Amino acid sequence: MTFCPMLLRGEEIYMRTALFLTVALLVSRFNVALGQARPASGPVQPPTTTTDLSVSPPKTEPPKTAGTNSQIQIVYQPSDIVSDGSEKDMKTTFAIRALADGLKGPRIVAGSLRDDDSSEQLPTEAFDLVRDDGKAADAEILANDLTRLSIHLKDDWRRAGRYSGSLWIGATGDSGAQSVAFKVYIRPESVWFLGFVAITAGAGISWFALFWVGRQRQLAANQVLIARLQAVVDGLTQTLQGMEQAGTPATPQSLAHLA
Repeated sequence: MTFCPMLLRGEEIYMRTALFLTVALLVSRFNVALGQARPASGPVQPPTTTTDLSVSPPKTEPPKTAGTNSQIQIVYQPSDIVSDGSEKDMKTTFAIRALADGLKGPRIVAGSLRDDDSSEQLPTEAFDLVRDDGKAADAEILANDLTRLSIHLKDDWRRAGRYSGSLWIGATGDSGAQSVAFKVYIRPESVWFLGFVAITAGAGISWFALFWVGRQRQLAANQVLIARLQAVVDGLTQTLQGMEQAGTPATPQSLAHLA
């Protein structure tokens, strides 16, 4: 019976502790719920959108330029034409391949070459396009083999100069054209001869001018010496003549020599 008050006191402490923990747990849950329901006190932020990096943006194709939609493929470009004008045939070669069936008759449709030192041009009329396989100009262009072509410069357009530019090659049944770029250097033998003559003449004139100027300078210096010597001779002649008038012996030989 003496332990009953002590047991009652222990149970009271236990009950108070449990009640305190229960109240504390309820308060904490209430604060959490209140915080979730309360709106943010700062400025309203716009909703952010996330971008899926795994999906690439749609690609935009570059605009097609002239010749990119052509069904002719230039396998290799032509080389430059370098000539002195004496060749019977001035030409350059290249090769094409068809990317579609039914293409015929490659031809020059546009383009020109301009002289780098003047306004002279070689238009499309200055060139001929010939097939090296011996077929007709309107024959079909093969898709499984190369078609070799030659660009010939006509005899009437063989003018001295340094031309550069492009010619556009098209075909029947093709929706576009392809450009071939090359240069034409023409230096006839007559130009080299005239240049040599001009250089030689210039050197001769320069030498003659220097020689003539040097001779004229020497003559001018001699004239100064002659004038000074003449003054000395005139003075000596007057002196001898004055001595003769004063009665001294005459010196006719000396006067004759001075004269």
